[in-house]
Amino acid sequence: MIKNDNLYTLDRPGLIPGLIFAQFLVILPLLQQVAFWIAIASILAILWRLGGYYRHWPLPNKWIRLMLGMAGAAGIILEHKALFTKEAGLSLFVLMTSFRLLELFKYRDGMNSLFLNFFLLSVSFLYSQSILTATYSTLVLLWLLMCLHALQRTDGFQHMKSSFGNTFKILLIALPVTVIMFVFFPRLSHPLWQMPSRSTSGSGVSDSMTPGDISTLTLDNAIAFRVKFHGVTPPLNKMYWRGLVLSHFDGLTWTRVPAQLKGHIETLGPAVNYNILLEPHQHRWLFYLDLPVKGDQTPYIRQKANEQYINELSRKLDDRLMYQGKSYINYRADVNLDERLRKRYLQLPEEGNLRTRKWARELRNSVNTDQQMINHVLQYIHQQKFYYTLSPPILEEEGIDDFWFNTRRGFCEHYASNLTFIARAAGIPARIVIGYQGGEVNPFNDDFLVRQSDAHAWTEIWLPGQGWKRIDPTAAIDPSRVERDAANGYRQRELMFDGNVLAEWLQDKGLLSQARFLWDAVNSSWQKWIIEFNQQKQQELLNWAGIKDHSWKTLFRIMLALTGIILIIWLIFIIKIPEKKDKLVILYEKLCHKLAKAGLVKYQNEGPENFLQRINATNSNWGLTSKPIIQTYIKYRYANRLPDEKELKLLYKELENIR
Repeated sequence: MIKNDNLYTLDRPGLIPGLIFAQFLVILPLLQQVAFWIAIASILAILWRLGGYYRHWPLPNKWIRLMLGMAGAAGIILEHKALFTKEAGLSLFVLMTSFRLLELFKYRDGMNSLFLNFFLLSVSFLYSQSILTATYSTLVLLWLLMCLHALQRTDGFQHMKSSFGNTFKILLIALPVTVIMFVFFPRLSHPLWQMPSRSTSGSGVSDSMTPGDISTLTLDNAIAFRVKFHGVTPPLNKMYWRGLVLSHFDGLTWTRVPAQLKGHIETLGPAVNYNILLEPHQHRWLFYLDLPVKGDQTPYIRQKANEQYINELSRKLDDRLMYQGKSYINYRADVNLDERLRKRYLQLPEEGNLRTRKWARELRNSVNTDQQMINHVLQYIHQQKFYYTLSPPILEEEGIDDFWFNTRRGFCEHYASNLTFIARAAGIPARIVIGYQGGEVNPFNDDFLVRQSDAHAWTEIWLPGQGWKRIDPTAAIDPSRVERDAANGYRQRELMFDGNVLAEWLQDKGLLSQARFLWDAVNSSWQKWIIEFNQQKQQELLNWAGIKDHSWKTLFRIMLALTGIILIIWLIFIIKIPEKKDKLVILYEKLCHKLAKAGLVKYQNEGPENFLQRINATNSNWGLTSKPIIQTYIKYRYANRLPDEKELKLLYKELENIR
């Protein structure tokens, strides 16, 4: 075999630019996950290598490349304070694979670069598993395979169409095998390991509340979670999604106090069952329909029968999570309140907001029951000029007094904070609950979408004989005093389309909302059936298919059998079964074989007539002896018919006589 030196270099049409472009495509979606200087350094390395190819810029020698690599590694350690975390590892791979382009000269360099890019492409799924990411990664994978195919050819990317066709066939063959492995590969109930991750700031509601915190969330149209109800769907005005309970007040901010005692709930009416698909928010808390009695049994959810009626994760949520919930809309919770809890839920700062304290005590003394007291407060909010607005004025140091007697303009957190303060000042146990209220139904899949703009805060009052009772003071505001910005919200205003005539027309026709709902339905299905395809769903699918044995051995056997069937079908299509040759063709091939032994080799692209002319040009006896056979072959072959048996026998005798 003759060694082809051209295969061991990258000096082939389009090969080096193709490999550089592959590197750019792979790191592009990852640049937002790394530090700014790493992204800039990676792009500069790519541009430097392009300049070396097209402009003949001088490329760094091995010592400079070594210094660049060491400087990059040192910078990453300083940036992340560690090297063995997910973020540090990603930064190192992005930077070093980009620097490796500076030594892209030989076949081995190209192969190393490609296989590193294959790995780096899979890393992108650690940060996003959306449909867009999967689609983009598939297209990049196609390009990487084309580069791999071009690396094996002496003409590189010269025949791009052929390279694309061959690579696309490979992907088509891999697709059914991928589906089979996805469905039947044995799945664990939970991951074996998890990469340590750098803590990041959270999104959505937090574990403290200061006036103005929740109103800022109304400008965020992002989805907080999706809900799928099973059976009974509660009315929209009953959809209070419980997240956290805030009980300690320092005069400005409400904060959490961990639950210490068990809760006791008496359920009234039917239960509501549902599934929640929660978006990552970098916190531990979960959300349930008020009031939850049972959460999903998973290794990550802490089940607590606590008097705050909340469940939490054992770790921060950095990925989407699907869990089950069971709640009761009608209930009585903690009818008998422990004295320790009573003391906690009556806590107020020793000083401050004296006017509101006095007002609350006087009102309580003027009525007979705690319920009457709360009703009077709600009636006061309704009758006085209290406004519901996203743009409240800044409160003075005595914020409770300033809001209640002066500004009277605020969002849900202002009203919940004041009502809770007033109740405690009157000797009524009270606490703040923060979460979300309401949602909107997606007509394409009947999911309820709860957005960050639905963030809400309300008050829970403890009443004798009734236990904890939810009071939403914002419902008491006269509708005429709900300002337009708070009524419409970000979702309906679509600020990003202001001034765009086409977008406004689409919005008026409802097309934007329909497109948004459709896209969310597709994303939700992708999440539920692809990303969240866990051991439980796999077993349900196998049971539906009539496969009762879910052992690893059975699944592997099924997987191997189906993969074998796919490969057999593929082989049937690609293997060309040789056609049965007629006697005339066999005669001609035998003649060519004899002539080849004599040194007269027929070229692959040479026709019989040209072959005969070349034989005659040798001035040997081979021309005279082979002429009758070749001419007969031409005569009958191109006439698309065969000579009779008698003539064939004579020709075979002539062939035997040829020496």
